[in-house]
Amino acid sequence: MDATISNTINFVGYSDASTYFQLAKLLNPPPKTWSKSGVIIICSVVCAGGVVVVQAITLANKIPISSIWPILIIFAFIIFLAFGLASIISKLTNKYTAKHLNTIYEKNIQKTPRTGSISPEVINILFADGKTEIQWTHFDRLIEIDGAVGLCKQSRLVDVLSRSMFQSQETWEIVRKFALGKVQISR
Repeated sequence: MDATISNTINFVGYSDASTYFQLAKLLNPPPKTWSKSGVIIICSVVCAGGVVVVQAITLANKIPISSIWPILIIFAFIIFLAFGLASIISKLTNKYTAKHLNTIYEKNIQKTPRTGSISPEVINILFADGKTEIQWTHFDRLIEIDGAVGLCKQSRLVDVLSRSMFQSQETWEIVRKFALGKVQISR
């Protein structure tokens, strides 16, 4: 089995949503977020700084520290609560966004039936309302996971070819090897 395609190889459908988003995440990784321990350390530093400032003010104004402690405790509680709520809201919005994107992909993109063929020169994609022809030279990089390859142009994921789109494992392996030979792999 070599990495050339002598004729055309047909495919049907799309990759599943989880494969598509896994490839998209590899292409454009999400921004780094603070860990829980990082948030706790920042809250502790802010609270300690607040305590030092308040104690300096109370000593300068000769106010007894015992009358200020309830305010310091409330201040620390508010800081931890604010950072905790921000962290929870961030995680909830990320989960909602991921769920929403999966729904859009599955209901809006995958609802349009498509078939196509892959040849040495071009990928032909047939939709119910038309045809798209993409030259292999259009793609400037390729990303790969187990069972799928993503064809990319700059930082955009243009299309995904996955094992589920082909009739057999052997056909998929031919297409995968051919794509790997045609398009530069992104690491």
